[in-house]
Amino acid sequence: MQGRFPIRVELQSLTVEDFIKILTEPKSSLTKQYIALLDTEGLKLEFTTEALAEVANFAFRVNEGTEKYRRAAFAYHHGAGGMRSASRLRT
Repeated sequence: MQGRFPIRVELQSLTVEDFIKILTEPKSSLTKQYIALLDTEGLKLEFTTEALAEVANFAFRVNEGTEKYRRAAFAYHHGAGGMRSASRLRT
């Protein structure tokens, strides 16, 4: 038998807490990548709980999927700020 089975699932929106977990828990999370990147230049980077909450809140407001979240986090980190600026970044 070939073909696709139609599968329907209901997804829930990510919460601020989900975004904090995404930023901190994976082995290759964005925060760990930035820490490692700046460590190569001899700089020590630490994220406070408040900073993680702010980035998570920003991502929650954007909340248009993983790729848009990555672009939003990049834009936020580099000072572009706002969803309009984040949506202009394309890879």
